[in-house]
Amino acid sequence: MQRHPGGRLPAHFTPSDPRVLPGRAQRVRRIAGAVLTAVLAITVAAIVTKPAEPRAAAAGAMFPGIPRRADDPVSRALRAQAAALLRGDRAGWLAAVDPAKPALRKRYQGLYTSLRALHISHFEYHLGPGAATSGPVEVEVSFCFSGDPCPAYVRSRRDGPPRIAQTLTLRATGSGHVITGLAAAAQPTYLQPTPWEAGDLVVVEGKRVSVGAPPELAGRLPEAVQVADLAAAVNDRYAPLFGNPQQRYRLYLATAKTWKTWYSAGPADWAAGYMQPLNDTGGDAVVDLSAITEREELREVVQHEFGHVVTVGGHDPIDDWLAEGIAEYIGHQPRSAPDTVSSEILRSMPRPSSMVPRPLESGDDPGRAGEFYAHSHYAVECMAVKYGESAMLTFVRLRLREDRSWDDAARSAFGRSFAAVDRSCTAWLRQQS
Repeated sequence: MQRHPGGRLPAHFTPSDPRVLPGRAQRVRRIAGAVLTAVLAITVAAIVTKPAEPRAAAAGAMFPGIPRRADDPVSRALRAQAAALLRGDRAGWLAAVDPAKPALRKRYQGLYTSLRALHISHFEYHLGPGAATSGPVEVEVSFCFSGDPCPAYVRSRRDGPPRIAQTLTLRATGSGHVITGLAAAAQPTYLQPTPWEAGDLVVVEGKRVSVGAPPELAGRLPEAVQVADLAAAVNDRYAPLFGNPQQRYRLYLATAKTWKTWYSAGPADWAAGYMQPLNDTGGDAVVDLSAITEREELREVVQHEFGHVVTVGGHDPIDDWLAEGIAEYIGHQPRSAPDTVSSEILRSMPRPSSMVPRPLESGDDPGRAGEFYAHSHYAVECMAVKYGESAMLTFVRLRLREDRSWDDAARSAFGRSFAAVDRSCTAWLRQQS
């Protein structure tokens, strides 16, 4: 499942009936893939889009970046701290924190460790009104990871680099200003709290992934890193075809508690994972380990969510069914749709009249949702079977990442109209059902 910038995608559900799958919530631009475990297992997903963030543009306008030559003491202190983080200077980072505040310094030590382990490559404070005075200061922090191209800061919180909001308290010392307090902002961003924001994340690196977890899940990290590296290797084959190669993949392991808080809380109760887009800079995968017990199940969930990272990333997909269908196609590799539980659902549902499933609506029952995911999976599978995987991937890229019309994308990828593709795949789906 996916949540986009505003949004994200889910990933685990355990019903008594293998056809009972999650219904759709309100749209929140989040992508998640849900895994059904009864007798069979399936990775499914739902896209929901977060409502417009109130006063987003106005809030962005209140936070200009610190001018490079700003000579007020607050600006100097925060600019120096950010620069120390990026160059790997732990002492310089902590120099901006009041030495008389041991608990606060411990939190900033944790933040430094987590952010460096996650390959922080951009960290910039943007100041609100009153930044040059003593007392509470409203700030935003824009950030990027892994050396990914980081867009310029803009007014809207949904565009440009991802950002979090903070309320800092600073005091003057003989050598400048230091941070004496760190509190929640009056208007947090839609990403908050991020998994790393509390400064207590344990991060382990694999060949292609960085996996973070709260300390209580540290024992699960070695297995998760192995699984995530395998999932990353699969997705690395697809990422260049979408013009979206990944420097590194990020995966966060949530407890039942942190699942309910990270990124404004996990999706529905039945979900066990989602991909959280980070504005224009890709996305993070999050899984709820309290809902996942089997290694293979974890691999499917992570592979599905990484599938959203490479095919959608920070882009707002124009079609839910296509975004979910391609994530299912990638998430189940090397198995094809007929070798997954999607085949059981397809055979039990009404025979389709189009390759495009009817959109899920708020209030749809779980059985309808399960049919949506199976239908979407098979629609993508059909295009690969009928026209070749390369052509199918081209169609998906043109539609999801370039917002081309169905017909334009189909003629470019398959050399025929979308109506012709629809007729062919509808017939194929009916043969499978």
